[in-house]
Amino acid sequence: MTIKRTIHCFAVLTFCLLCCSLHRDVCAAALTDLINNNRAITQIEVVTDPNIPRWQRPPKALQIKDRKMIGDIMSMITAGKPLVNDEKIKQMGGMVSKYDIRLTANDQTWQEVTLVYDYAFWVSYIEVQGQKYEVNPDFFRYMYALNEYRKTDTKVDSRVIKLFKRYNWTVDYKVNENKSLLPADLKHEPGEYPTKIYWAYNNELSKNIGLDFSHCLGKNVDVEIYRLREGLPGPNKEARGIVVKYNGKIAGAYIDAGRHQCFACSLDRKTLKDITGREWEGWIENYAARGSKLAKQMSVMTPDEVITLYYEAMDKHDDKMQFACMTRKRLSSFLSINMDNNELYNSPDKCADEQNIESANLLDLRKFQLSNLKEP
Repeated sequence: MTIKRTIHCFAVLTFCLLCCSLHRDVCAAALTDLINNNRAITQIEVVTDPNIPRWQRPPKALQIKDRKMIGDIMSMITAGKPLVNDEKIKQMGGMVSKYDIRLTANDQTWQEVTLVYDYAFWVSYIEVQGQKYEVNPDFFRYMYALNEYRKTDTKVDSRVIKLFKRYNWTVDYKVNENKSLLPADLKHEPGEYPTKIYWAYNNELSKNIGLDFSHCLGKNVDVEIYRLREGLPGPNKEARGIVVKYNGKIAGAYIDAGRHQCFACSLDRKTLKDITGREWEGWIENYAARGSKLAKQMSVMTPDEVITLYYEAMDKHDDKMQFACMTRKRLSSFLSINMDNNELYNSPDKCADEQNIESANLLDLRKFQLSNLKEP
């Protein structure tokens, strides 16, 4: 009896292993077909799910004919592994959408790959001929970024590619470039827009890889924005590579995170604290101007007086005084709040245009003890 049971269990196990092996072979065959046809792909068309929110999708289907972009997309697709654990997929909730990616060969035959993703949990997978595959999260971010960037110039300066590759970053394409007049100095006066803070912060990051662009202050420079394959730590932390050029030479380079929180890290992935040994509050003191009349006025005011002055300035639509009443950390958030990721940072004009308060009146001001705040 024991021998029969052993033979039966062995047979079942063998059958299960054979089924698993066949499933893997079928899955592998689907991707093998793509790999074999990889060099023949001449066009990729991306069609988004019509149910996706409008702000997440392009106005029309994307057609990609650039050889580098086709090669990048195909390399990420064909690196997929058969999905054997669907626990992550089970996490997908009510924000599931998809891209239908049509791969057209030079003989006009085509094959479709479906990218399914959850925008809330940043979980994704691809389907090829009915089979599911795990792909690197970089692929989902790559495809998602195509919705946002209006320019995808793959003719990238070889010096830029080499610089970022040295620190294990992959440059996908150039997003934008513009000429910028750097401020003459980096001492930020109360009431000023935080442009000087932006350049002071990022020069610290750039100096950490030996590129100090302080000699460019007061001069016109070329600023280039690049889309990077690798992300920053955290879900969908898109990384942009920023390069500052002066007289055609690379004078500075750093990583930023784009919309909502532009400050990020140096190319060697060091934070401001890693580099300077200081938290924001200690670091910013080096760049705070103290000599102006307004600076001296603000330095002797009590917190209640500052708050009162802030609301008076709001009622008068006095942006300069409102800025003066804010902490420089809060003020710096204006650089990237709701920013168009095709731009380097929000302009002062854009910030002013979004002020939508007609009038303000401070009725009462009371001290609040944070210790009295109860957990929900």
